[in-house]
Amino acid sequence: SEMIVVLDTSAISTFIRIRKIELLLKILKNHEVCITEQVHHELRLSKDENLQKFSNNKIQIKSAKSDSI
Repeated sequence: SEMIVVLDTSAISTFIRIRKIELLLKILKNHEVCITEQVHHELRLSKDENLQKFSNNKIQIKSAKSDSI
């Protein structure tokens, strides 16, 4: 069954640095992969240019607010 996989800053930055985002997405191909707005902001503030410029249309940016409450 499909799940929503939310990556934290540490996880996504590691895959960006080792250039393995596509491998991660392949492993999680049956799931929706996203990061929060806060993680996106933290990537933009990074000193690492690869993190600052990261973008992937398969990874959605979502609000951390829960709709289920």
